[in-house]
Amino acid sequence: MNRLLSVLWLGVATALLSAPVTAKEEQTFVFCFEGSPEGFDPARGLTTTTYNAASDPLYNKLLGFAAKDLQIVPDLAERWEASKDGRQFTFHLRRNVKWHTTEYFTPSRDFNADDVILSLDRLRNKDHPFNKAYGWSEYPYTKTYAANIDLIERLDDYTVRIRLKKTDAAFLANLAMPTSIIISAEYSAKLQQAGKLPEINVKPIGTGPFVFRRYDKDALIRYDANLSYFQGPAKFDHLVYVIAKDSAVRLQKLRAGECHLSIAPKPQEIAAIKINPNLKLAQIAGVSTGFIAFNTSKKPLDSADVRRALSLAINKKALFDSLFQGSASPATTLLTPAMIGYDPSIKGIDYDPEQARALLAKAGLPQGFEIELWALPISRNYLPDGRKFSEMIQADWAKIGVKAKIVTYEWGEYIKRAAAGEHQAITLGWSSDNGDPDNLLTPLLSCSSRDFALSHWCDRNFEALLEKGRQENDPAKRSNIYREISRILQREIPILPISYGIITQPMRKEVEGYQVTPLTRTFLHGVELKSQH
Repeated sequence: MNRLLSVLWLGVATALLSAPVTAKEEQTFVFCFEGSPEGFDPARGLTTTTYNAASDPLYNKLLGFAAKDLQIVPDLAERWEASKDGRQFTFHLRRNVKWHTTEYFTPSRDFNADDVILSLDRLRNKDHPFNKAYGWSEYPYTKTYAANIDLIERLDDYTVRIRLKKTDAAFLANLAMPTSIIISAEYSAKLQQAGKLPEINVKPIGTGPFVFRRYDKDALIRYDANLSYFQGPAKFDHLVYVIAKDSAVRLQKLRAGECHLSIAPKPQEIAAIKINPNLKLAQIAGVSTGFIAFNTSKKPLDSADVRRALSLAINKKALFDSLFQGSASPATTLLTPAMIGYDPSIKGIDYDPEQARALLAKAGLPQGFEIELWALPISRNYLPDGRKFSEMIQADWAKIGVKAKIVTYEWGEYIKRAAAGEHQAITLGWSSDNGDPDNLLTPLLSCSSRDFALSHWCDRNFEALLEKGRQENDPAKRSNIYREISRILQREIPILPISYGIITQPMRKEVEGYQVTPLTRTFLHGVELKSQH
């Protein structure tokens, strides 16, 4: 048998040596990913998981963000002008941008103004055919930034003018959000004619650096490099997202060379990554906040005294010493230090169980009460271990007579049930889509978001300041508005800030050109592999 194998191997080796030189071996970049996307139409998405898995590989927006910071840069719009009153914007569009070609769609034209008009119209118009076909998106920006668009004019194939009803200081940043993707009007018309508009969520077409090929739910997503991408093709041929919800599994695959890049390691895994000669680590302070949200529509959480009592009962120092281990920093306000309006003079709520018990007694609950505490089922930079975090909170609350039952669900179900308001107290967080404070405050706490936001809270003074902040273009004045907002939230505590995320991404040593971003986003165009495994 050994002699036979030797003869066979000699024959194979001889054939390889005599074979003609072929093209470069194709490269596949593998990204070990933490969860499944909600779908492939990010305008419907609510999670960073969806934006990383769908928006960034597949699509472009009118505007984008620089990789290292939050500066707005051109994307599908090469340049733009704004009127003095901040209510009118003229966008000059990029030419020769190709739509993806797949087995289910072959475009007959390049990207143009018609695509911009359709993409923004479906965000602002509840009666748009898209929204009738598969539901009106309850993402809060449909009721603020998109609803504020008064008119979209097609000046020619490559010029679009947008007029706003009122000034919006965050408008350009909102156009760069992952929900503001530009979709193909031609593809949409084809789907509409066939009565299949919802298929855009499972058979996407974009202009981005990668072309969708296949999705095996909860397992993997396959993309190919877009050879016609206007910024040049990716430096590898294929991209695979391997969905591995357990961070230990992701680390194991990274060590074994089964993936090149991973996401959201647990703090205790970081030391092992740093000493592994085949791995390296990228870190940056993010614009993300981990928190506990109290559902104020449910008693006794409608009482600010009860919410403060629960907040005072949490030993944050113990949490950070035991759980975070340097992977995040303590939060004092919902706004992160990188955001305009962050107020460093506001201090966090101190650990004071005695005062917590006194507030419960004041609220008529001297013996405490029972509550459900929802535990985040996946790892996030602002909360690496939702289960252990919830168990520590559970123990703290027990000391003041509050009996917490820990509840959790699979990630998609967790988000769905939370949006339906089934929770009482929930551990979650918000990774900013654009670095603007309005992006955090409006979805989580505005009255327009009350019916589906986590806290179900509405305060008219807060709402008036929120609107004022949107319309103020002077940075100093705008900053003062958000400082006042933070003081209201410090008093009312519909959401208790816990942590500011530090974004950490481990990768193989052969990965070059990858830039971790403050927006918790994964941009893989421009990344290359020194060698193939």
